[in-house]
Amino acid sequence: MSANQTILVIDDELNFCKILEAKLRRSNYDVALAYDAASGLRLLLTHRYDAVLLDIHLPDGAGIDLLSRFRAVSPGTPFILMTAYEEENLRVRAILAGAEEVLYKPFDLDHLVQTIRQQIGKAPARVPESTSRMSLLPLGQDILIKLGANGVPNEIAGRITGKSGDEFAVVSKQPIPPLGDDRVSVRVTGEDGEYRFNSRIIARENNGGMLTLRKPAVITRHQRRKYPRAPLNVPVVIYRREVGDTRSLDNAGRECCEGMARNISLNGIEVALARPMAPQDLITICWSFRSDDVVTADIAVNAKVIRCESVEEGSTMPVYRAAVQFQRMSRQARGHIRSHVESRL
Repeated sequence: MSANQTILVIDDELNFCKILEAKLRRSNYDVALAYDAASGLRLLLTHRYDAVLLDIHLPDGAGIDLLSRFRAVSPGTPFILMTAYEEENLRVRAILAGAEEVLYKPFDLDHLVQTIRQQIGKAPARVPESTSRMSLLPLGQDILIKLGANGVPNEIAGRITGKSGDEFAVVSKQPIPPLGDDRVSVRVTGEDGEYRFNSRIIARENNGGMLTLRKPAVITRHQRRKYPRAPLNVPVVIYRREVGDTRSLDNAGRECCEGMARNISLNGIEVALARPMAPQDLITICWSFRSDDVVTADIAVNAKVIRCESVEEGSTMPVYRAAVQFQRMSRQARGHIRSHVESRL
């Protein structure tokens, strides 16, 4: 096991956090602590973690409700929920919301370490995007669902919030009209193109705002991306530029923000941010490629913000997802990006 694996603990019980920290450090993990959801979100936006231990009851939010925001920031990270309360169907709800496991306090610390190792061990063992149909349905994925309502087709936007067995859960971004049929068709924009499949609605909950759908047997690609995307989970720093500004890395004095990359192509990058950026903003975006936690290349690219949207409207801790288009980069930077994309597709 790499000595550089880092666990983020988000829990408001100070003494309990210290106990977890001591045990995890003895087990050769690095540990970061956050005592509320807002602090945990800030850490996720600026650092990469190998696993997150998240308490279900926090002063500023409920762990299950927070999962979609945290997943949007760090989609490939295992989340293990912790709770001292027995609640009906809690584990099922947590798994559907995106948690890998739920541990009930007080739990055995050796069992905790074993669970973390198991979940971290699962993370890299992914089937390549080009051969795995289910990799097109990651947590946090935006999808479009076409359904029939009283004989009139309607298309609604949604986001995948959970997967379990042969089912996956979708939260809609707009009101769902009365359903005339449980058969739906779905469009997904994947890493390398647009995909479509047919499914059935298994359940409808929370006044219709959440749908449970059957996982598809077949997914077909209808359009290939001109610039295939590859997953990327590294912190980025963004500096604002003015029109005509050609300065490169001398960023002193310019306003900046931090975030976490989600994916990348030769044409652009998608990042999660704690505050919004305006479309057409000119920026310089900087990050580091790593191999076995060793920096292999520092990258700085001039770019333009294409769009920026909130992951959850009206949240007290919003997360914004920005699509950034590259404008100018060095030949060396393009080579590193190309190598990263090709190695993961």
